[in-house]
Amino acid sequence: METFNLTAMDANQPTRWSVMATGIEETVPLDLCSPTKGAHLISAVGDYGGFTHWDLDKPAPEGANEPPIFNNTSGVACAENKPEVVVRVGVSSHHHPGFNISYSLDSGRTWQPPASMPQPDSRSGSIAVSADGATWVWTPQGSPAYVTRDNGATWSQAQGIPSNMRLAADRVNPHKFYGMSLFEGKLFLSTDGAATFTERAFTLPDGFAAARRPRRQSRRADHLYATPGKEGDLWIAAFNGSTTPRIPARPLPVWTV
Repeated sequence: METFNLTAMDANQPTRWSVMATGIEETVPLDLCSPTKGAHLISAVGDYGGFTHWDLDKPAPEGANEPPIFNNTSGVACAENKPEVVVRVGVSSHHHPGFNISYSLDSGRTWQPPASMPQPDSRSGSIAVSADGATWVWTPQGSPAYVTRDNGATWSQAQGIPSNMRLAADRVNPHKFYGMSLFEGKLFLSTDGAATFTERAFTLPDGFAAARRPRRQSRRADHLYATPGKEGDLWIAAFNGSTTPRIPARPLPVWTV
């Protein structure tokens, strides 16, 4: 909205406002995955259900991914070696209430909710999918991580991992999952499909003192990423230990396990 007579308020006169652009809607991509085949991109978009992008030069003709219809999509993950398996999490629409998770077995063409959720109020958070698509690990917002190996029919709580931690699946070994507490210098490793995790210490090449914790500019500033085609090769986008958030994030190798 824009006005050219704001000073009219000084004389108790009305001001005139008008929309100076059309077709503008604020959206935020909260997560992305690019399957190894099939759709070019599958997006998790704030305030929307996210989209399956078969052609990056055109809008998705099918519209937002559903069912269920999401008010907000916080995470999406694809299976590296079985890319037809895609899982997304978020918050279902209050106009069309339903589960806060859904999955696709055909690369995002069609979607369906699972038979159950870990808890009735599980919502948002992050999702990780094993390389073979058989294991899904959902960390709902403010919640422990939960594991399913039957497309969401049953769930069990992962052991040895703090609550509310975003996990990453190894891109080669379907049994390996990782979590990280960057400022505490802790790496969590599972070799049994996220059933249990063990804690390991790690340091960045140039150090990162907990006392110098910066304010975040990016939701991905301290998230862990696994390298395609390399088992146990992990990366983060960090602030290089600086106290100022103005320094651009740069990738740093974390660990090889």
